[in-house]
Amino acid sequence: MTGTTTQSASDDSPFRCNRPTIEAPNLLLVEGADEYHFFRFLRPRDDVQIHVYGGKDQLKSTLKLLVGIEGYDRLKRVAIVRDADDDPKAALQSALGQWKSGLGEQSALKVTSDVWFKDSQEREWTVWIMPDPNSRGDLEELLWRVVKTDEHRKCVEELITCLDGCDPVPFSSRTKATLYSWLATQKDPVKELHAAFKSSRELFNSNDPVFSRFLGLIEEM
Repeated sequence: MTGTTTQSASDDSPFRCNRPTIEAPNLLLVEGADEYHFFRFLRPRDDVQIHVYGGKDQLKSTLKLLVGIEGYDRLKRVAIVRDADDDPKAALQSALGQWKSGLGEQSALKVTSDVWFKDSQEREWTVWIMPDPNSRGDLEELLWRVVKTDEHRKCVEELITCLDGCDPVPFSSRTKATLYSWLATQKDPVKELHAAFKSSRELFNSNDPVFSRFLGLIEEM
């Protein structure tokens, strides 16, 4: 598939990312590389394939290309993961609108996040809003909820509050700035978010209750 962000994955990975064919009965479409590594970190089932569609504005073009990929006709279920950004309801409607246009579907959809619905070929789809269906934010917001309350977190929050008072404010996303500041001030600093998911770092626990929603959604696929 061309025109989308490509991430590599080992041949024995349960998630095979952006391959030229669809090899699993279930497909998970995510915005970027960090989401790809996050879902690998959650240790999903081995009958789910992942594809990075390269950002919220690329979903429609990705879906148009998807229908021509070898193996698409064997797909049973597809989940689209989309950041809520500033408005979770608007994000959901954007994803559903791109789904309708990208696949050439005729019927307008009125569904909520996490609910499965069928296309005209009886294939099942769903949209998962990150971090949850009712909150603003993204993957970083979800991860910050996992960070334990201690002096390290308190100091980072005080730093970001101070910077938030600058003119101009030196960051566009408070949550991203907060999480990345926390990662950068680890004893072994993390420069890229995907590196934080390595088991050797033990920064996040995949069994944390915060992740239970996504673990449950994956199990439903």
